[in-house]
Amino acid sequence: MSTDTPATPSPSASGPGANNPRVHADRTLTAKQMRARIRFLDLWSLIASILLLGVVVWLMGILSVPVAILIWTLIIVFCLRGIVNGLERIHVNRAIGTTVAYIVMALVVALVGFLLFSPMFGLNAQFNDLLTSMPHYVDAVIAWGNDLYVRYAPVFEDDTVKNLIAEAQKAAAEPPAPKAEPVAPPITVEDFFKVDLRVCRVIKCEAVPKAKKLLRLELDDGMGGRQIVSSIHPWYEPEDLVGRNIIVIVNLKPAKFCGVESNGMLLAGDDASGSCKVVFADQLPAGTKIG
Repeated sequence: MSTDTPATPSPSASGPGANNPRVHADRTLTAKQMRARIRFLDLWSLIASILLLGVVVWLMGILSVPVAILIWTLIIVFCLRGIVNGLERIHVNRAIGTTVAYIVMALVVALVGFLLFSPMFGLNAQFNDLLTSMPHYVDAVIAWGNDLYVRYAPVFEDDTVKNLIAEAQKAAAEPPAPKAEPVAPPITVEDFFKVDLRVCRVIKCEAVPKAKKLLRLELDDGMGGRQIVSSIHPWYEPEDLVGRNIIVIVNLKPAKFCGVESNGMLLAGDDASGSCKVVFADQLPAGTKIG
């Protein structure tokens, strides 16, 4: 006995009108109608946007011309991109496409310029009105400023307000306080007294050859004289130091800078602006021991 069951026809192969060509034609027609409807809506959306934009520009009155220029600029930019991308899709070299786009842009700009400045379209009068109105706007702003000054001038004449303004200007002119560096590790009094600080008078000072920052100083230290080298030339000239008394660490080990021996180090510090300031001691005679 056979147990085979009859095959059930598939839905795609059965049903009313499965092989009817009119059904497929109706479906295709419906798809075309949908695409046409979408394009119709897009077109009217674009028209509505343009009309709305025109209404906004019309309401802005005197600014209609600048706004129109901005809008046309945006349109031209997007047109340029569209031309270049469109030519690139048909395998046109991008450099050639860009050249064509710029030629089109030049033609469009020429056309827009013709429309703006041609008397037959009446837009030239808008530019003339804008230029004619500019002095009136400037006069209005000046008059507004004068009115403010007359209204609030007594306030600025008040002594309290003057003092506040003066303090604010003084605070703005003063350099910010230098940021304190961390304290060095503690030392004993004996360690401090190992440093021999002496007042020295600058007898001679000159720049070190082939060194932009170095100065060579000949000093009267009260003990027969010595020579030191210091990197303060960016802030001091030799004539600024000759005849001045400075404080020098005189028991440092000798060191050479650009071939010149230095027997000590002068005391100096940086101010808030980063400029080096030498510590002068003109009130003390040469040879005085500090500490």
